[in-house]
Amino acid sequence: MWLGGHESPAAVVLLAGYARPGKEALFWQASQVAGTLPRAVRLLLPLLRRIALRQLAALEGTTTDVARVGGTKINARWWREQLTHDPRVDLPGITAPVLAITGDKDLQVDAADLEVIASLVPGAETRCVPGLTHLLRVDPGSPKLTSYSRLPRRPVDPGLLTEVARWLAQRLR
Repeated sequence: MWLGGHESPAAVVLLAGYARPGKEALFWQASQVAGTLPRAVRLLLPLLRRIALRQLAALEGTTTDVARVGGTKINARWWREQLTHDPRVDLPGITAPVLAITGDKDLQVDAADLEVIASLVPGAETRCVPGLTHLLRVDPGSPKLTSYSRLPRRPVDPGLLTEVARWLAQRLR
């Protein structure tokens, strides 16, 4: 979204792109994932939330590129930038044709963000693909984090690839 709003691409394809501040997107993701966890783990959610909020605060307080948070070495700079970035600032600057696609089984991006994209980018085409997950694979089951380990073994949804290729071919003649 940033590149689309600050450079001059011929077209922009947004696959599972959220349209809200990064920290808000992270909290939305956590709420979606929480509902898919096994019952025994869900009982621990209040404790896990407190730990996660403490670690998030520690991360936001870092100033280095890399930091240890909760004992794990992470790219702190990337996370700080991700948490504070708001793509809604960049979207109105996009003048190229836009295709935004999100799946209705995406646990990381709210399909309702497609409406925000459409409202901020005149002429943007949006699609909510039934059964499509954040990993760009169609999953017949209910969306859950545990499917992330098996879905990458399957190819990206061929219908999605065809739709993007056709859309681009029509615009990049």
